[in-house]
Amino acid sequence: MLFLWQALIQHKWADQARCLYLYHGHDDQPQHAAVESFARSLRLEHPRALCKVLELQETVAARPELLDAILAELDRETFDAVGVRYANQQRWIRQLAALDTADPVAASLDRPSIKEKGVYLITGGAGGLGLLFAEHLARECHARLVLCGRSPRLSAEQAGKLDRLRDLGAEVIYLCADVASYEDVQRVVAEARQRFGSLQGIIHAAGVLRRK
Repeated sequence: MLFLWQALIQHKWADQARCLYLYHGHDDQPQHAAVESFARSLRLEHPRALCKVLELQETVAARPELLDAILAELDRETFDAVGVRYANQQRWIRQLAALDTADPVAASLDRPSIKEKGVYLITGGAGGLGLLFAEHLARECHARLVLCGRSPRLSAEQAGKLDRLRDLGAEVIYLCADVASYEDVQRVVAEARQRFGSLQGIIHAAGVLRRK
């Protein structure tokens, strides 16, 4: 699918292009969730790329009318969501909804557990986004932070920001690593465990932007 859309983008198509990714749903299928994430990013970057991920929890043999529903998903008017599921004879779409904290049900939901003095690995840890997460963890739980990035040396400004994290009560180490390298990632995790003994969480904040 990636190569298909790369080819379409390269040829600068004039009209909307519609694509339907169809699969039979059951538990433990993270590869399809990854495709849906790709489709969402594609829609943001290229609004004319109408890519939809359709999950069927029923078979066409059991419900012949599903075939008409699948074909209808290609209609422009039905592109109201990237992720669509047909289950229990209903059509479901995935969308974000505001959480009303005044709602007793919403208020009863467990908050993400952040461990006091927990060990957290942050990729892209010396970048703007990584440092935002690092500062939050330093303030909230005096975390032990393993920051990694591709730069072999930190600038004076970056080193100063790490000192600020230490002033907030965090322990901080910086490791040079490329998260696209399996060996580098293995080394970083091993060093983190050797230094702190455990690892409570990983935040992936590394990325490269290329603008033409």
